[in-house]
Amino acid sequence: MAVKRQMPADAMKLKRSSWWSAFWKYLDAHPELGATVRKWQSAGCDPRDIAVTMHLFVSQDTWILDQRRSRRKLAEKTLRTAAEALAELAEFYRGQKLATDADRVQREADLTMYRLSRVPEAYGTKRLGYAQNWLALATIEGLVFEKSQTRPTPTELSRLVFAARAANGQSISTFDTVELIGKGLRKFKRDNPNLALAWTSPSSIPPDRGKQT
Repeated sequence: MAVKRQMPADAMKLKRSSWWSAFWKYLDAHPELGATVRKWQSAGCDPRDIAVTMHLFVSQDTWILDQRRSRRKLAEKTLRTAAEALAELAEFYRGQKLATDADRVQREADLTMYRLSRVPEAYGTKRLGYAQNWLALATIEGLVFEKSQTRPTPTELSRLVFAARAANGQSISTFDTVELIGKGLRKFKRDNPNLALAWTSPSSIPPDRGKQT
């Protein structure tokens, strides 16, 4: 069994520090978003809580995408090896004048090659987009609502996502649009009523409860 490698603690701190710096610079360079965060701060919402939550948002994305890339590599290697072995076996059967067996194995080889050709679509990040950490976005909504009694708009959340991704060196996903973020967050809240404290009163959540399982 392969040993799972983890980033050293010092490297993790350096990466998080770099992200924070890039995140605040993005806000300074985009007045509309900066003004929104300052508005929330004026209402009593600590912008550091916003930043911490958005860092968790992109950190989970990075882990998910890394896992998906690993599964894609394994699928490609396994299917390619199987297809080559089946093709060799089919050729062997032909040499032995076993046409029926050769045809049967060749069909399996062709099917395996077809499955191999579908791997990029099945595991590609373009099809997946970024697997949104809806709990993080719901928590942002709760942090703002708890202090201002006004919920962030999908446009404001979308801009935050843009900032978090830019700070993390990620490209913007087609799943980050205002419309899809609004719809996705509403669906998440509707499907997870047991997590309602996240978007109503996040400060009341014990430290070990604010995790998405």
